Amino acid sequence: MARPSAENDRVTSFASSTAFRNALKSRQTSGVHVRVLGTARSESTGADTAGSLDETIGTAKGQVLTTQANFVRVLVNPATLSVQEKRVRLKQIESARMRALEAGQSCSVPDDLDLEAPVEVLCTVRALLKKMKQRVLVGDRVSMTGLDWVDHRGMVEDVAERDSEYPYPAIANVGNVLLVFAIAQPEPEVKALTRFLVAAEAAGLPFTLAFNKSDLVLLPPSLTALACSMRM
Repeated sequence: MARPSAENDRVTSFASSTAFRNALKSRQTSGVHVRVLGTARSESTGADTAGSLDETIGTAKGQVLTTQANFVRVLVNPATLSVQEKRVRLKQIESARMRALEAGQSCSVPDDLDLEAPVEVLCTVRALLKKMKQRVLVGDRVSMTGLDWVDHRGMVEDVAERDSEYPYPAIANVGNVLLVFAIAQPEPEVKALTRFLVAAEAAGLPFTLAFNKSDLVLLPPSLTALACSMRM
């Protein structure tokens, strides 16, 4: 049923009135205010969450033992861990033991775990390092994040500056190069020996050249006596 014309006129008059426009403006303003408060609260909650996550993320520094494809094995000395890093490690281990106990299963972490013993961690290399063409070499001192102290896994996120680098094979932070060749069976390859010696000289590294299997060749008496004295 249609409204009377007088009522329609009153509705139209209120919609165009100053009071209606002010009410609408106030409602819109309040809506914006609520959304801003909601965003601020969300950001604050996110910051608190990030802070709590930082307390559970394992980090450490170590030295690379081996490299293969995108994986590196890093040796970590617990004595170099900070107080916070030790706290995170202990918390992860205790949580793993608690979960295993609640599930009625045995924990992969032994009860007699020596927390001071060196630990080997299998790590991937951060994609950003690859984009920067930063190679991770054996001997590199690296920083790791996302460490799982139970499964001994993590990610290399940074490589410290190297003291030295030997090219054949690529090794970082070398203090001395030891070259060992057989004097017989097989006979030493002159080209290979020369390449290693030149590489050590070019890198400015001290080197020691040693020959083994001396018992397979007939040496002069003077050299035989010298070899025997060196074995003692």
